[in-house]
Amino acid sequence: LNTAMTRWPYARSLPLGAIMIGVGFGAFAFVSEATGAAIAVAIWTFGEIILLPGSAAFVAEIAPEGRTGEYMGMYTMAFSIAFVIGPAAGTFLYGHFGPTAVWGATFACGLISAAILRRVCLTAGHPAGRPAG
Repeated sequence: LNTAMTRWPYARSLPLGAIMIGVGFGAFAFVSEATGAAIAVAIWTFGEIILLPGSAAFVAEIAPEGRTGEYMGMYTMAFSIAFVIGPAAGTFLYGHFGPTAVWGATFACGLISAAILRRVCLTAGHPAGRPAG
């Protein structure tokens, strides 16, 4: 999948991955059986396969010469912050509003992330958000 998508523009692949992650997690608001859960997991897993390698490559490509390490460090730090905030926010939502709120919020975050990623890819100096290679 990654090899097939190497020529896709970032402005297409990164939002697609974010949408798939949001849809996969958001589907848990409606899933009540193992088959549905397996399909939801497959959707967000493919979303991660699309999003994560592409986003790391995108960050490395937009980094100015000699500053790739700084950019990748900030990229990794953003994930670390998300791993701290995410469980606390999810637990709060679940405790106060129930599981549907958690899965709905995850779906909404996926859509918002997709819109932001598309915008960033199109404005980061790559024509049509295409990979440099």
